[in-house]
Amino acid sequence: ENTLTVWPNPATDEVSVTSANFRPDDHLTLVNALGQVVTGQPGARLLRVGHLARGLYTLAVTDADWRNIERARVVLQ
Repeated sequence: ENTLTVWPNPATDEVSVTSANFRPDDHLTLVNALGQVVTGQPGARLLRVGHLARGLYTLAVTDADWRNIERARVVLQ
């Protein structure tokens, strides 16, 4: 079950992320439409996105072995 919540969405400067499935060693990764990782942090629950181009991105939560746990779409304005 996907319990991932991303706000604000659309975003301009930063996005906050919550999930009932988070563990301390999980990673947040933001991927652009070309499949390129543009930003990410281990253990983060907030990503700064103001420096990124406007568009549609995929936010992925992965575990310590880089297995996908949850995903959400994020729009940057």
